[in-house]
Amino acid sequence: MEEIISFITSEEIQARILPLKISFIAVFFILLGAIIFLLIRTNWLKYRYIENVVGFLSYRPLGVGKLVKRWRGVRRKFEKGSEYDWKTAVLEAEELLDDVLERMGQKGETTEEKIQSLPLGSVSNFSQIREALGIKNRIIRDSEYKLSREEAESALKAFEQALKDLQVF
Repeated sequence: MEEIISFITSEEIQARILPLKISFIAVFFILLGAIIFLLIRTNWLKYRYIENVVGFLSYRPLGVGKLVKRWRGVRRKFEKGSEYDWKTAVLEAEELLDDVLERMGQKGETTEEKIQSLPLGSVSNFSQIREALGIKNRIIRDSEYKLSREEAESALKAFEQALKDLQVF
């Protein structure tokens, strides 16, 4: 056994495998650099760890702040007062609700299908949401559709209540 150890530790063998050692060390650092680069470039760390820590410390899921800002933008558009702004606000509010449902993992092609796939009682105002989605569909399908301020406001209130029920606000 001592002969094997002395053979492996001899200067002659060590000199021969030195290039091999150097190449393995170089490959190690290249692969380590690639792993670090990919972890930074992808969202894996964010979704695996950071999202949970931020949610725990702030008592809110990650990304809620952005959703609240988007909702404030919708409300500002509505407050501008023109029919075009009301239509845009309704369309953006529906898109926001659809994005939230998508992030929650709800299946369906349309927002209505995604809402129907929610557990019973998750949304308290399902009939108002259906009416609001009807208004949204009329805006999309009919470019001449005249939207009143009251219709737009009721649609926005329905979407806002749904977002509250889903604990976004």
